[in-house]
Amino acid sequence: MSSSESQCSTTYTSPSTPGSATITGTYSGDSTHSSSPGASSLTFGGGTSGGITVTANRIQASYWDPCFATTCSFGTGPGTTMFFALCSDASCLNVLQTGFADEHGFTFSGLNPSTTYYVLPDDCNSCHGSAHNVVFSHWGDGSTVRPLAATAGSRLDAWYSCTNNCA
Repeated sequence: MSSSESQCSTTYTSPSTPGSATITGTYSGDSTHSSSPGASSLTFGGGTSGGITVTANRIQASYWDPCFATTCSFGTGPGTTMFFALCSDASCLNVLQTGFADEHGFTFSGLNPSTTYYVLPDDCNSCHGSAHNVVFSHWGDGSTVRPLAATAGSRLDAWYSCTNNCA
């Protein structure tokens, strides 16, 4: 390199886990300006990416309305919702968020994209003061696991049936 040429370089490495990252830069200097190193740090918090969306759907049967929502693709319903919990552990002892969903869905938001969460669909026993129970039957993929492991970006469709004097 001649005395009139200079170089400026920067380096950044993204951290693989939440924490601090450093950007370093170096100016080699030239015949007029002296060399100069520099550094700056930034905090990387892991970020959030979308959420987990859950829906509650009724298994079609002659003894009840086709929807929880007042309207859905199957027809009409009473305008009710089902309770869901988002947990950090498979036994659901640490509940992070809760929400209510019908066929139109509910989204648990602000989730870390690298974390596995667990979604628990709740049953409704003696629903709304009646003798019947609305109980979780299965997920959209046929699985009956409760709670179900999921990551940000997932959509989980829960299907429910009615027991105990539903007619």
